[in-house]
Amino acid sequence: MEEQHILDDRWVLIDGKVLQDGSIVNVRTDISDLKRAQAQMRDIETRYRDVFGFAPFPIYIHDGETIVEANTAAARVYGYPSPEEMIGLRVLNLIHPDDRDRYLARLKHFHASIEPLPFIEEQRVRKDGVVIRIVQSGTRIPWRGEHLILAMNYDVTREHDMEQQLRQAQKMEAVGQLSSGIAHDFNNLLAVIQGNIELLDRQVPPGSEYRQMTKPALRATARGASLTNRLLAFSRKQALRVEAIDVVDLLTEMRTLLARSISEDISIEIDLAADLWFCEADAGQLEQSIINLANNARDAMPDGGSLSISAKNTTLADSSQAGEALTQDWQPGDYVAITVSDTGAGMNGDILAKIFEPFFTTKDVGKGSGLGLSMVYGFIQQSGGHIEAVSEEAKGTTFTFYLPRHISIPKPTEPDETTEEQGGDANGEVILVVEDDPDVLTLTSTVLTNLGYRIIEANSGVSALDSLQQNNDIDLLLTDIIMPDGISGPKLAQSAAEIIPHIKVRGADPDNADEVLLWTACER
Repeated sequence: MEEQHILDDRWVLIDGKVLQDGSIVNVRTDISDLKRAQAQMRDIETRYRDVFGFAPFPIYIHDGETIVEANTAAARVYGYPSPEEMIGLRVLNLIHPDDRDRYLARLKHFHASIEPLPFIEEQRVRKDGVVIRIVQSGTRIPWRGEHLILAMNYDVTREHDMEQQLRQAQKMEAVGQLSSGIAHDFNNLLAVIQGNIELLDRQVPPGSEYRQMTKPALRATARGASLTNRLLAFSRKQALRVEAIDVVDLLTEMRTLLARSISEDISIEIDLAADLWFCEADAGQLEQSIINLANNARDAMPDGGSLSISAKNTTLADSSQAGEALTQDWQPGDYVAITVSDTGAGMNGDILAKIFEPFFTTKDVGKGSGLGLSMVYGFIQQSGGHIEAVSEEAKGTTFTFYLPRHISIPKPTEPDETTEEQGGDANGEVILVVEDDPDVLTLTSTVLTNLGYRIIEANSGVSALDSLQQNNDIDLLLTDIIMPDGISGPKLAQSAAEIIPHIKVRGADPDNADEVLLWTACER
């Protein structure tokens, strides 16, 4: 038996022995060192259990094929109710099929080396099938008489997703800037082509065979202008007429238009919540966006189906209240959520990730520009809203617009007859036309001259200032905004008001770099 001497904190083992004469002798053996060693081992095991079991990052131990121990964090990250359920699990069951060959190659190299495995990012699969991203490393440890592998994992799924979203945002921003520049130059080309065709068309007699040439050309330039508008919408450089929109009225009035846009074998359901808020957006662009989605839904349902459009009030306080596909950089607040849903073919994850990219389309060559959804995306973002896209193959697609709530209901106003544009003769009024593109300048001057105006031309802000100083009888200033000499349209208008103090200057949004401004030099 064992006996503890408390006074000197020592342990002895008492072993009784029977001598030849029948007497019993107790032999005492000091086992204090053994007892202390055992206590130290228990303490080490307890501390190991605490460190291993309660480590905040996933750890498991395996022999190369099977897991023999796992901690709570590993069970949580991989979706198992407890660490015990991971014991006996094959390690390859955690590895995504795309990464298994690479994992086996690394494991083979690890067995042939004494160095720990370097940290590497891999795709892993949870118990429920969800794919996650793990940064993993491994090292050999002695374990119950064997040398096994201690695998240390770090769940970087959220960081990986954020990095991908940042890269996507940067790519879209770069493409948007390129699109904006292309649209600006393309606008000038279209203006020259369309303007000259219109001038030519006016000279052609009504019954002339040449009308068969000018009319298709004009329709082609109109399609080009529509394409340019989509580029501007994607790059968020289009001019929006933001107003308070009664979504109930807008969608109710669109029902007939939508019915004409899609097939008869597609039913349309519109569900509008009671007491729906007004939203803030450009009504025309919102209508066009809904029509774009309806047309896409039609193409996805060649054999018929159902198109559902609904609207409701919603308040987004944090990202958990919005879907995973919600566009980035959104702000919490009150929104009107407009949902367009179809029962069509749907999309897989790879296609869904690209739908807002410009020029991406799943349609056949010549049947789609690939700018429809990018235009919708740009319009919603430019409006201070967000868009969510959810789709599943063979189950359909759902888009949801989140448009900012209008803070008050607008009061109806009667048309002000005094503010309506009045027609009339030119009466020889003088217009200063400022445009750095020579073809656009020539076209504009020709059109205005034919209307009876006197024209002064300037190809830069500097030459326009000279003309303003030399001619105080200028009635109108028509100017481009972006010009090469650093004097923009708004700056030129401000200088014009200083040179001719009595004139009043007014114009369109000076932040829109793709709009030609009309600055009136006097009140009509």
